[in-house]
Amino acid sequence: MKINEIFLSIQGESISTLPSPTKLGVGVPTIFMRTNNCSLQCDYCDTRYTWDGSQKEKGKTMNPEEIIQEIQKVGGPYKVVCITGGEPELQPIGEMHQLISGLKELGYTISVEASGTADRDFFHLADSVVMDIKGPSAGIKAMERTKNCMTYVNTLKCNDQLKFLIKGREDFDWMMQWLEKSGIIDADLSIRPQILVSPEFDDDGNNNAADVVKWILDAKLDAVFNFQVHKVIWKVDERAV
Repeated sequence: MKINEIFLSIQGESISTLPSPTKLGVGVPTIFMRTNNCSLQCDYCDTRYTWDGSQKEKGKTMNPEEIIQEIQKVGGPYKVVCITGGEPELQPIGEMHQLISGLKELGYTISVEASGTADRDFFHLADSVVMDIKGPSAGIKAMERTKNCMTYVNTLKCNDQLKFLIKGREDFDWMMQWLEKSGIIDADLSIRPQILVSPEFDDDGNNNAADVVKWILDAKLDAVFNFQVHKVIWKVDERAV
């Protein structure tokens, strides 16, 4: 697998959907494993270094055993791992199976953040999946590649999450139409994935959180406002946080 970085931080976004005392979500100490490469390359991407072609960002080739050893070294006593990217779905599926299964045997809780646009055969091994749905501000290329997400959403469970980034009103209106078309908005909350709605941060750390909160409440949407707290604690472009 091509690994961009493995580091320890706190989870800056998403929520816990697992029974207590298992912990996931904002503020929880988490070991992040970031894979290299992405087929979507969204216009607003905040991890462009995983796919923009920089020679020093080609990623380190590691097998599952090497990754587990690095996770143990970096994480110490912490037992929550977030597999993110880039796009984790582009990595060899067999090796992803080995990695997640090996971590689970060692007592780790696993979340996966991905787009749901490529091979998803390993999603069922994770404790929670956060699937990013790409709206208009992601760009035409990203939206074209996410058309097949609609059919996959029905396989997500109540432990999983759908995440929408809202850069402006166009994104919010598009999200509402998408949710209605998918049937998620009317589904039983006890069986459907949680809906996360996130504001957009610019390069200076400014965000449209107040607008997004207002739109959620005005729409009477059963969703969770999802704030990227790591972009408040640290600089927006700071790495390994």
